[in-house]
Amino acid sequence: VNFDKTLFKSALRVDQLLTADWETFAKVVFKIEDFNKFQKMVVEGYLSKSELLEKILDYLECWARKIDALYLFASTPAKFEYEENAETPSQDMKFNLPRASELIDKVLIPLARKLNLPIGLKVGACRGVNPDLAPCNGGDGVEVVDTKFLQSLCRKFADVKFLVTFLARSNQHEACVLSNKFRNCHLYGCWWFCNNPSIIEEITNMRIEMLGTAFSEYCV
Repeated sequence: VNFDKTLFKSALRVDQLLTADWETFAKVVFKIEDFNKFQKMVVEGYLSKSELLEKILDYLECWARKIDALYLFASTPAKFEYEENAETPSQDMKFNLPRASELIDKVLIPLARKLNLPIGLKVGACRGVNPDLAPCNGGDGVEVVDTKFLQSLCRKFADVKFLVTFLARSNQHEACVLSNKFRNCHLYGCWWFCNNPSIIEEITNMRIEMLGTAFSEYCV
C-alpha cells in the first residue's frame, strides 16, 4: 500500500488474537482455506503449538514493520476475560487450540515488547444487539465491562503501555481510578456512544480532576 507516512499514521489491528479466531489464522497466516484440514494437521502433529504461535508472531511483526505501526490495536469482544494461567497443555492441542489469553501472553505481549509499541484497546462494544440492522453495521450496542481483565494485564505486564477507552459511561470513573493506580494504563478519547457533548464534558472534567493531564482527549 502506497501512502504518505508523514500525513497518515497507522496502527496494526490484532482483533483476532482477542477472539482466538483460528479460522482466520488458518487462512491468512498458514494459507490453509479448509479449517478442517488445518485442525487435522494440528491433531496429527504437523503443526506444533510453538510453531503456531511463532508463525502468527512473525506474520504480525512483518506487517507492523511494513506499515510502520505506531501501536497495536483491538476492540475487545463482549464479556471479554483474561485468564492469567491460560496455557493450553500440548497434549490437549487435539481438542483445544490456544485460547485468547494464551495468544495475548505468547504473541501480543512479546510483539509489543519486541517492537516497543503500546497496545490500544477499545472496550465495551456489544456486537449485533439488533440483527435487523446488521447489514449496515448499525446493530451494535454497549455493555458495562468488568475491568478485572485490565487490572490483570496492567499488573502482569507492567513494562507494556496500554492505551484504553471505554464505551460505557458507567465505566468511566473506574477507568480513571485504574489509570491513577497503574502507570502503564493511559486513557484516551470519548468513543462512539460517548462522543456526545454532554458526556464528553463530564468525562473530561472527571479525568482532569483525577488524572491531571495524564490522558489524551481526542474523540473517536
